[in-house]
Order: sequence, then C-alpha cells, then structure tokens
Amino acid sequence: MLQDLIEARKVHSDGDAVRWGDGGVCNELFAAAIESCPVGITISDATRPSTPLIYVNSAFSGITGYYLQEVVGHNLDFLNGPDTDSAAIRRVAAALRMNEPVDAEILQYRKDGAPFWCEVRMTPLSQDGQAVALIGVHNDITDKRQRRIEDQRRHKLQALGQLAGGVAHEINNLLQPIVTYTDLMLGATQDPDTLRRLHRVMTSAEKARDIVRGILRFSRGEAACLSVTALQPALVEALEFIRGLLPISVAVVVTGLNRDLGHGRISTVELTQVLTNLLNNAAQAMAGRGTVTVEAGLDRIEPAAAAVLGIAPGMVCRVSVADTGPGMDETVLAHVFDPFFTTKPVGLGTGLGLSVVYGIIQDWHGTISVTSAPGQGARFTFSIPCVDSPEGR
Repeated sequence: MLQDLIEARKVHSDGDAVRWGDGGVCNELFAAAIESCPVGITISDATRPSTPLIYVNSAFSGITGYYLQEVVGHNLDFLNGPDTDSAAIRRVAAALRMNEPVDAEILQYRKDGAPFWCEVRMTPLSQDGQAVALIGVHNDITDKRQRRIEDQRRHKLQALGQLAGGVAHEINNLLQPIVTYTDLMLGATQDPDTLRRLHRVMTSAEKARDIVRGILRFSRGEAACLSVTALQPALVEALEFIRGLLPISVAVVVTGLNRDLGHGRISTVELTQVLTNLLNNAAQAMAGRGTVTVEAGLDRIEPAAAAVLGIAPGMVCRVSVADTGPGMDETVLAHVFDPFFTTKPVGLGTGLGLSVVYGIIQDWHGTISVTSAPGQGARFTFSIPCVDSPEGR
C-alpha cells in the first residue's frame, strides 16, 4: 500500500487523476484525502536505519517549500537548523526507538532558510511487532505560538500593572519632599560644589518622578506620549545621566554613538528607564565590579527575520548592553522577562525591571532579546524601528 501511495502522489503531482492499483475507489479516496489534508503528512521507511522519507503530501510542501521529488530518500533532519532544540530531537528519537508515538514543538527551517515553529506528531506503524513506517503530522504553529506567548505576557503584565500602581503612588509621595527641600536649598546657597550636587539630586528626583508617572500610566492602561526623536543624542544624554548612578568600580565602554542612528518614535524618559534597568542589572550581576559595554548601530531587518520577530521590516537602531558577570543558564533565560521573576536574594529585587523594559520596547514596536551562558556574561539587545525625521516629511 505504501508503494501505491507513492506512485499515486507522483501522478497527483503531475496534475492527472489519481488511480491506484486496480482503480479501487477506497484507495482513490484515501489518496485524495491525504492530498487535501490541511496539515503536512509524511511517511518514512522505518525498516532502514536512516528512516528515509518515502512520501510527503502537498500541505507539507506548502509549509516547508520542499517537494516530494526533492526529499524522497532523505531523513527529516534537513528541516533542522542552528537554533533547533537538540534535546527535543533526542526526545523524539528516543520515543520512536521504543516504538511509541511522540509529540513535540520544534523550531525548524523552510527551504528558503526562514525559521518556523512546527508542531510534530510522529507515530510508528507496526507490522508483526516491528515498526515498518513512521507517520508524521506537521503543522506550522508559528502564529499560534506567538499569540500564546503574547497572551501569557499580557496576563502577567495585567498583574504587574495592579501592583505597580500602588507602589508608584507610594514612591511619588516620597519624592515630593525630596524635590521641595532640594529646591529650597538651591535658593539658599551660592557654593558652586553644593549647587552642582543639588542640581544632580534635583535632576535624579525629577527623572524618578517622570518614571513613576510612566508606571502609573502603564497601570491605568494609558499609552505613553511618544514622539519622533533623534536616537543618537537621546542615547548619549541617557547614558551620561546613568553613569552617575553606577559604582565607580564599574567601567562603561560605549561604541557606535559617534554617528547618526536615525530617528525613532519613543519617549526619552522611557529610554532612560530602559537603559537604567539594563545597566543597573549588569552592575549588580558583576557585584559592582567589572565592565559594561554599550554598543549601538543601524541594522536592516529583512522580511523573513521580521516575520519571526513580529516587527516591520526595515532599518532599526540596535543597542546592546553586555556585562562581564557570571551569566545565566537556560532556565533563567527562559523567564528573564517574566514579571516578578528574579534571581536576586529576598529584599534585593522585585523582578519588575526587565518586564517593564519589555513592555516599553513592545510599545515602541521594537524587540528585545538576551543571550548568555554560565561564566560568559549576558548581552541584552533591543531594536528601535527607524522612522522618517520630522524634517524629512
């Protein structure tokens, strides 16, 4: 029957009517049903060590870009790539060796190199207790997975908003006397050093007040006030402010800020908040001693990559913050942007900073990611989509 299916698929691929063997109606209907199935169907020969493909249907070709004539005789490994989870592949292989069906969600790659998330179910077909074929069902769940991730984040951010609103009110009350008394002292002294220090206090308090207002706006579900901003001077100003907040034993190395970085639709207060969180986290990860490297540059996001990232293709300003700290393992990386998740000791962290950063950059229609490994530090990279400058309109 399997050979009949292959022959029928070949004929079907040529656009002719499907006829099997003696022209049996059941066989013809079965072949037509498999061909019209909206999910990918594959059959592999389990009697051979490499389990080569002997059949794929039209939906599989539509999902992957590979056609029957290209893949017959090849193992399904050609769909895997550099970011495919090797542990998931091993788990699938182990189940199939036990002659058991297995389900998995695996990052795979189309013929044109574009990544996609595939929901796979592999089922052994046995005869006399021995597997003779592997039946694969393949479904592209890239959009479904993205919606699921966004739903999870939305629920967590709703809880964050409720907590943040109460906390922000309390912080705002504490900031009022700081601003008031600093203002009074500024009018009562002429000493240059004292004035310089008081101005630093006032600047910090006012920025903190703006950040609190942003958190309150977030907790009420209000949109931030975004404007088209030149990114290079905005980044320079934010980093100059943040340098004064870090321990002197933390060196900050900045590259790429000596050239035009385009314009983005952002809030400069939120940009300061994003960088403050990232640099403070880096300093704390290094226990207050080490080097933080901030790099900025322009990059082009191609359509295939943009579809995976969930942003519009085009030019972006990409900023990375890397530290020389202990790094993170895969378990921590999987939750690093989750609200309330923290690896800091009790009392030293709330787990809110990076989730707020994530929300801000999402509001800018940008992206943020992190790469790290134990003993190799961490690198956070965020991208801000570039827009036309006001003068260019």
